[in-house]
Amino acid sequence: MHSILKNPRHGCELHGALKTLEEISGTVPIVHANAGCVYQHYNFDRAGVLAAGGISGPEIPATEVIEKQIVFGGASRLREEIKNAAKVIEGRLYVILGSCEAAMVGDDLAAMAKEARDISLPALCYPATGFRGGSHNGYANVLQSVLQQLPEIKKLNTEKTKGLVNILGILPKTDVFYKGDLEEIRRLVEAAGLKANIFFGTPDGVGDLERSVQAGHTLVFSHWGIAPAEQLKSKYGIPYTVFDSLPLGIDEAKEFFAALSAIPGADREKAKAFIENEEQQYQFYFRSISTVFFLEALARNVVLAGDTSSVNRIGKFLEKKLGASVKAAILTDRYGKDENKPPLPEGLGEKIIESSDSGEIEEIIRGSGAEFILGSAWETRIAKALGIQSLVISAPNSDRLLLHKTYAGIRGAYFLAEDYISAILQHKTEKEAEQRRLLESLSVSL
Repeated sequence: MHSILKNPRHGCELHGALKTLEEISGTVPIVHANAGCVYQHYNFDRAGVLAAGGISGPEIPATEVIEKQIVFGGASRLREEIKNAAKVIEGRLYVILGSCEAAMVGDDLAAMAKEARDISLPALCYPATGFRGGSHNGYANVLQSVLQQLPEIKKLNTEKTKGLVNILGILPKTDVFYKGDLEEIRRLVEAAGLKANIFFGTPDGVGDLERSVQAGHTLVFSHWGIAPAEQLKSKYGIPYTVFDSLPLGIDEAKEFFAALSAIPGADREKAKAFIENEEQQYQFYFRSISTVFFLEALARNVVLAGDTSSVNRIGKFLEKKLGASVKAAILTDRYGKDENKPPLPEGLGEKIIESSDSGEIEEIIRGSGAEFILGSAWETRIAKALGIQSLVISAPNSDRLLLHKTYAGIRGAYFLAEDYISAILQHKTEKEAEQRRLLESLSVSL
């Protein structure tokens, strides 16, 4: 890695906590930090999915502390901001987030949250100190903390709801396809006769948090969902199953349904009928592209850059289903202490490299012999410079508006195949047009 990190693609723990809370409807984050922290989050937010969620960007209440509060403490300024936020923004849950500055001066966030609860304001807190980790840690830790503190503001009904399953490990905005991913996973879970509790993008996000304690099981789709799942297990006895990644394609979907069938409340006959019907449709669609696949010689040398979970499933699908050869898999979320890193995927590509340094990633791509790059908008720029194809699969994303698209599940396999093959065909068409223009210019000059 370079001595200077070029264009880091993930924010700090505070940014990850904000991304998470913004997508839980009814939640209002209150940030105790300088103005730059929230402004930088706004930039990261815009580069995530080009679509805001709930209370986000300039709407986020913040103390915007200055030198005075850093020297003498900012408790009074935070107290004022909490009261002002409650006056202008109606919420079911207020979460006070700290920062590096708040931690260094020792402002007592827990005391401020208790003061708010004493005046009947449903408030919790989380330190969110940026020097503790990156945005992925923010997702894991703020969810764990909120689930731990919820009983302090409301007595929760812990009676189990048959078939209710919590979905964790899909990170809002950090995963640029998170909306579509959640919808596809919900579709598959409900096809097995279960009910998915997805937390994000629903009309009652705070209610989903409260109902999470009633679930009979939790499904975790990345390393980052383990901490909140463990909280639910230790406090409420809810078991959880960890998957390396979201399923992608019919084979992985069938394995996923086998796991779902073991969960109490699952309807095995319904699940069997569903997967059989989906498999027929899946085989029909992929048979229909076999001719174009061979005639157009679509096999490519590819490089992927993104979160471990995304790179793992997309890379393996491209190799097994679309004839790609993965020259390098660049994992951008394996930073920090070793015990906090997601496990390395097995059986993926020629090289697995850990880096979130855009300068180093560019060097890897240029030396890989890649013909197709799947990564962030920054890797798209490199692809254009090299004259090769590209597709955005990770943050930052400034090129694609993503609302309901997914590269997960069964439908995600269709979307990925369409986008991947279309990019190759479009690139080929552009090259042919360029050659025709060159020949025409030579003909005119002669």
